[in-house]
Formats: sequence, structure tokens, C-alpha cells
Amino acid sequence: MEIKVNNPKEILGNLIYIGHTPKYRYDREKKVKTEEVEGSTIEVASDKLGKSINITSNDIALDISPFAPVELVGLTYSPYARAVSAGYAELVERFTCETIKPIGKGV
Repeated sequence: MEIKVNNPKEILGNLIYIGHTPKYRYDREKKVKTEEVEGSTIEVASDKLGKSINITSNDIALDISPFAPVELVGLTYSPYARAVSAGYAELVERFTCETIKPIGKGV
């Protein structure tokens, strides 16, 4: 189930960029990770949630200074349940976005 978020600031509050990790393409034939970057996992801090969240994006050109306030473009929320043990499950919150834009300057 995917939920398109029209106003991310209403749900997540102010977002502060912490950093990102590139996602490398995996060659299934050779069974190795290639040097080709196909996206990023972006870590942002949310003041409304009171924790940091990871957001997956296909944007590979991120030039944002650390601790800069940011805005998410095309945010999608797609939660799912994962079995932990017999009879127990936990909610996994998965966020994806098209790109991330800085609002101001960071530290």
C-alpha cells in the first residue's frame, strides 16, 4: 500500500538533513555490486516524530550541506508488517521521494 503525502511538513514537521548513503546497482549475472550509483538512502531528522528517518530516493546528485533544513518532493509512505516471531509482528515504515531540496543553509 502506497500513500502519496501531499504536505510532508504537516506529518513530519521540520526536516533537517543529516546525510546520505549511495545505493549501488547489483549485477545479478555476475553476482557483484557495481560502481554504478542508482539512488540514495537519505537520513533526515524529523522534529514532529522526534527521531531520524531513512528515505529512499532515485536522486543521485545531492549537494546539501549537513544539518540544512530540507523539503521533500514527491514523498510516498508505504508501511508494511514484518513477522518478528510466532504471533508477533512489527510495523516497518518505508518512505520514498523523488528528490530532496534544501530550504536554507546548514552548519
